Amino acid sequence: MKRDLSELGLLPLQVWCFSTCQTGVRGRAGDLIEMQARALTIRLVRLAMAASLIVSCLLFAFASWNSYRNLKALTDERLTRSLDVQREEA
Repeated sequence: MKRDLSELGLLPLQVWCFSTCQTGVRGRAGDLIEMQARALTIRLVRLAMAASLIVSCLLFAFASWNSYRNLKALTDERLTRSLDVQREEA
């Protein structure tokens, strides 16, 4: 049967609920609690996915920035040595 749970003010959408389960007939409150638990689980899974993407991106950005900084320092050092050698030979 189709139930409208917006009248309870907890879930403002219509969902399909099954009135029986393995243990027998469930009440409306049991369905509501189960649906809220499912919604919370989905929200936590989405949060975990977003967090894993953000942490991965931040780690990649930090590693890239660190590598760029080290390569820039090495390039500046080599350029300085090359200019010193060129001045000595000139």
